[in-house]
Amino acid sequence: MLFRSYMKQQKFADVFHCYLKAFRINPASSSYSKKLLDLSRSFDCSANSEFISLLEQTWKDKNNDDNVLTNLGALFLQLDDLKKAEYALVKATVMNPKNPEACCFLSAVLSKTGRMELAIIQLENACKNGFRDFAFVEKDPFFSDLRSTAEYKSLRKAYTK
Repeated sequence: MLFRSYMKQQKFADVFHCYLKAFRINPASSSYSKKLLDLSRSFDCSANSEFISLLEQTWKDKNNDDNVLTNLGALFLQLDDLKKAEYALVKATVMNPKNPEACCFLSAVLSKTGRMELAIIQLENACKNGFRDFAFVEKDPFFSDLRSTAEYKSLRKAYTK
């Protein structure tokens, strides 16, 4: 039983490292970063020095692409490094204010840090630019405080007709 558990963890780690390598090659790819986000929720990435090192290096090398910054912001958010997440996502939204993913993830950071009015504004910007994944907002813990506001309920109603 212990061996089976170890093998399951090892396979998971192998898959994680494959996506890590793919992200290293193409950090602007939202499919790689989304898979890393999904995997990082099941795997303690904060203890993975290779993962942290890759994010830091990508941060230094590729901070002039709004898609890379959005992906980095989302990954830093997952690691609960809200300062770096906010910095990356603000920069991404300044570079491309019509990037719905950047606006949505910035809304999550703002919600997590208690700035509900700004969080609603960013989520509304995301919706104006095509974001409709309210199922994500409903289940993501970073939006827990935001979901209870009347403004969020009104926004959701307006964009889920």
